[in-house]
Amino acid sequence: MKYQEVLSGKDVTVDGFTIQDAETGFAAIMVTGVDAIVQNNIFTAEDGYPAGIWLNTSACTGATVSDNELDIAHTMMVTGATGATLEDNIFGAGINVDGSEGIDIIDNDLTGAEL
Repeated sequence: MKYQEVLSGKDVTVDGFTIQDAETGFAAIMVTGVDAIVQNNIFTAEDGYPAGIWLNTSACTGATVSDNELDIAHTMMVTGATGATLEDNIFGAGINVDGSEGIDIIDNDLTGAEL
């Protein structure tokens, strides 16, 4: 997996960016730190299903992901994280939560999810 940005520090905020054209197998933002905030960002891609935002590893605790827009080609990944909040986002390709605890998923829209 390749990454656009890796947030590994404590209390890091990414606010108000547009991230375009991440490749398949590419995480635009991967969070591995404590109390990170990812908010008010727009993620677009031509094709594939890259992880737009990925909360990854047990070191990722207390993250807040809010008011972001991920288009149809992007998914939200949560793997091994604890105590995160995903609120008021638009997720084009859904949310994938695996091996995580205490994840609050509140008032998000899934716009492109297909069965």
